[in-house]
Amino acid sequence: MNSNHSSASVSAFDPSPFNISSNIFPSTSSPPPITNSSSTAAILEEPPVDTWCFDLLLFYRSVGDDDPQAKNVLAQLEAYMKFSFVTNGVITCCLAVFGLLGNLAFLLQLRRSNYFSRRLANHLCVLSVWDIALLLCCLCSYGIMCIFYGILPFFGLTAYLLYLFQPFASFCVTGTIWQVLAITVERYKAVARPLSSRKGQLPLRVICGSIAFGAFALNFLAVPFERKLIECYEFTQNGLYKIRTMIVQKELANNQYYAILAHLLPDVLFRAPTPILRTVGSQQIVRHRSLGRNSSVHLMLTLLSVKFVLCNTLYLFNTILMEVMGYGGKTSSQQTELEMEQYIRSLYLTDFSNCLLAIHSATNWLIFYKWNWPRFVGKREKSGGGDGKFSANFSFSSSNPEVLKSSLLDSQSTEIALKRFAERRQQICADILLALSADSFAIAKAFGVAEEREKGTLSRNIFLDNANLRKRVLELAEIVESVLNALAKSYSVEYSILEWVNLCRQIGYNFFRVNSFLTADQWKIVRTQLVLSLSKNAPNQLRWQPSPAKVRQVVLTNLQKAFTRTFNIALREMKNGACCALVDFSQRQSVETNGMILVSGRPSNAPATAEGTTPRRLIRRMTKNGGGCPAMGGLSKSLFSRASSSRDSSFSLIFPVDEKEAAEEKEEDEQLQQQRGLNGSRQNKMTEDSTVSRRKTLPERLMLNEKRRPNGLIGPGKQHSCGHMLLIRQGAVQLQQKSVPG
Repeated sequence: MNSNHSSASVSAFDPSPFNISSNIFPSTSSPPPITNSSSTAAILEEPPVDTWCFDLLLFYRSVGDDDPQAKNVLAQLEAYMKFSFVTNGVITCCLAVFGLLGNLAFLLQLRRSNYFSRRLANHLCVLSVWDIALLLCCLCSYGIMCIFYGILPFFGLTAYLLYLFQPFASFCVTGTIWQVLAITVERYKAVARPLSSRKGQLPLRVICGSIAFGAFALNFLAVPFERKLIECYEFTQNGLYKIRTMIVQKELANNQYYAILAHLLPDVLFRAPTPILRTVGSQQIVRHRSLGRNSSVHLMLTLLSVKFVLCNTLYLFNTILMEVMGYGGKTSSQQTELEMEQYIRSLYLTDFSNCLLAIHSATNWLIFYKWNWPRFVGKREKSGGGDGKFSANFSFSSSNPEVLKSSLLDSQSTEIALKRFAERRQQICADILLALSADSFAIAKAFGVAEEREKGTLSRNIFLDNANLRKRVLELAEIVESVLNALAKSYSVEYSILEWVNLCRQIGYNFFRVNSFLTADQWKIVRTQLVLSLSKNAPNQLRWQPSPAKVRQVVLTNLQKAFTRTFNIALREMKNGACCALVDFSQRQSVETNGMILVSGRPSNAPATAEGTTPRRLIRRMTKNGGGCPAMGGLSKSLFSRASSSRDSSFSLIFPVDEKEAAEEKEEDEQLQQQRGLNGSRQNKMTEDSTVSRRKTLPERLMLNEKRRPNGLIGPGKQHSCGHMLLIRQGAVQLQQKSVPG
């Protein structure tokens, strides 16, 4: 923040240089020394101390009649006094009260809700604490005083307040600046490097402690060298003297080299412009990223950064103008009229800068406050995190059965959805596959309808009349119907909602490869088709209808919302199962590559094609199709099944690859087989014992998880490097002995 180190050459009778501090925020500006040319009367009594308690207005009023320059300055100071009363007094006090109440309410909301992530919520709590401390400093140091005095005096109680709260206010401003920068940098890291940002994160205590320590060193260590409290005398109405305390500057503060080292360089590096430029740069990078572009939290952080830059830029301008260019500063023992005008303008600039900083701290909470926050209230341990809303990012998460069931379709709506789906199951699933094929050429090519897509002759009948495509439609219908049936059973006494969750995870475990080929927008297509079909609405019918259909339209809208929530939760659980399947698949493939025998009993030299596509090919194919490597918690349950084998009768659909890629893969497989043949005997001797032990490890671990599972539900499993728990359903051992999911 800004402060003015003022100096004036005044005394009660004989003027002499005298340094005072005129505001609580650091910068340098000096009023002109005005020489009193009038002669003084005989002194009735010697003052008890040498220094007069300097009053700027009183001094110029006493010499205004004899000095035209002093009279002009007095008029400008009286105008500034009115401005200071409004800006530093009334507006600052209103902002402080408003900001204190708002920040306290926001802290209460952060404590009782889980709308933000835990780390971001802690960052915002610390930012609110900084804002509260700064607003208290503004209120106690100059806000209330300016209401009573207009221009802040420098003696009496104000001297103690300025001596204590001026460095503390600068301490709070520095902390606020770097806290906003820390939030912006962490947001940049989360968007730019989402997989590595968690590993490289410093503990929040370390970040906040470093900010507090750095701010303390910048603002408190120099205080004993720059200002001090001295005794001064004040005239009373009965002609006596009154001893008061006044704050003044030391001679070191006026040293040019000291000012550069102690004020200019720290301001440029640690207060402005470096933090501001870093914040703008990080925000520009985040804005050009695709992740989180539509996120409400990202919008909030963007608004915080923009407001931070706008409210702190004037401080940067004042720093350059006053610290570097010496605008409004002391240039000689006698200042010209122009220099005095510059000094008074510097007072206006300082007050504007202080007011902007107060506005910034008083309104930060408005960006993040949720006005409908009671619906987000809930303990994290009860809701399991998340904000309870269902959008395209599938952010809802809860492991509590009661909370989960309250978010799904109720029993009556589930029966209605199941009945409507049974009536048109083939048509609904055919429409889903049709919409996906129309959206993606790769999916259309996989289904063999690429030519029809190019000609524009795609229709539902193509999927119903063709035998192979009809088989895919029936498979999808069975999957959707099984999910709805399990959800309907979950409301009975014999079943639990966790059984439905268990089924969704198992479906995702069995069919996990689709995550590489279906994007989030394509899953939205699937969701929209299902929701509109089950609610008996076409896309062009989604509009508000006047009475008498008004009530019916409201019921349908609420039902569609319930369908959407249910679809998102089911999709989330399928993601979890898909991640576990991918980890298991990679582990088994690693065992095969090392010359071991798989759990299913297939020898290591058996053809790899019997088990479908290997992870090495799969990852390469995912990358070439634009899907990238499967992310943690990748989406699983699919319209496309794994590769079939002689021991598994499920249907097969492998996405096509070009001939050059297939030839390269075949050549690599031949080289790998030759290498295994050369080293096979040596590896078999060295790993004979470990083969038996590893072959027993996986079934034993699965059986152990089955024993831990209460009431036939999913229990804890092995913690993998991907960060997800391996969730094994009943009968998982038999599943492992069948085939590797493709």
